[in-house]
Amino acid sequence: MRATIWKYHLVPGTNKIALPKTSKALSIGWQGTDLVMWVLMLDPDFDHPRVERRFLAVGTGEKFERLNTDEYVGTAECGRNGIVAHVFEVKS
Repeated sequence: MRATIWKYHLVPGTNKIALPKTSKALSIGWQGTDLVMWVLMLDPDFDHPRVERRFLAVGTGEKFERLNTDEYVGTAECGRNGIVAHVFEVKS
């Protein structure tokens, strides 16, 4: 099965992204000062309807509401400015 990895820019707080249900968030990282997330997209999914999925980006030390259904995506440190971001997919 063929696949492609797509990149999405994230901002602090909740990010709403239209993705196929079967896509998978792989990791997060920094490109310069931009927080980005890479998502695995399978070729058959390209034509499937997209659904709004929510990803929460928070910094170390920030308080936030986390539910048991939230799925951890990853943590990334920006060496340039010392910011560390943590991303969860909000499933509820």
